[in-house]
Amino acid sequence: MPVRAEHDRVVLAGLLGRDPWLYAYQLGDLDEFFWPYTSWFRRGDAVALLYHGALPPTLLALARPADVGELAALVGELAPVLPARLQAHLSPGVEAALRGSFRVASSGAHLKMALTAPDRLAAVEPAGELLGRAQLPRCGCTSGWASAGWPTTGSSS
Repeated sequence: MPVRAEHDRVVLAGLLGRDPWLYAYQLGDLDEFFWPYTSWFRRGDAVALLYHGALPPTLLALARPADVGELAALVGELAPVLPARLQAHLSPGVEAALRGSFRVASSGAHLKMALTAPDRLAAVEPAGELLGRAQLPRCGCTSGWASAGWPTTGSSS
């Protein structure tokens, strides 16, 4: 099956939505804010994302263990057209597909947490303080807030 670029967010959301805990970052990059900085590639149901909104660009190629072979094939076919320098978040086993084209060095395991049993929260007493815009540090820029994730419309207070 050939590699192809994928430009349909609905298709990508369907593929990635099958495992939202594994693909949390990729699902977030479907958002209008991040979308212009993304290039998506598919081979069957395997999906790889090249995020070029930062330097160096970042390749995200994640899969469940049973699907690593298909994803490695996708990444291997992409290797000749990827940027010469990049960071990558890869499922174990996918890095082998890049070894002939890139110097691969591990930065260690990247662990994620997922709330898989929200009903268990009922047994926990809430504590802490809810934070909002007022607690964000101001930056010296004219756009207002330090975090790009907080849109500034009108007033900066």
